[in-house]
Amino acid sequence: MPEAWKSAWTRWLPRGADYYRTVTRPYLASGRVPEYIPPYMRD
Repeated sequence: MPEAWKSAWTRWLPRGADYYRTVTRPYLASGRVPEYIPPYMRD
């Protein structure tokens, strides 16, 4: 894997994991799409 891809993966993985946890998993469980609020905007 090219080094640029590895660094992008490392950089974006936490954001993708947060989105999956807060939007995708609830959607798969209920069929409803919750609003996504990025971590830096949450209380």
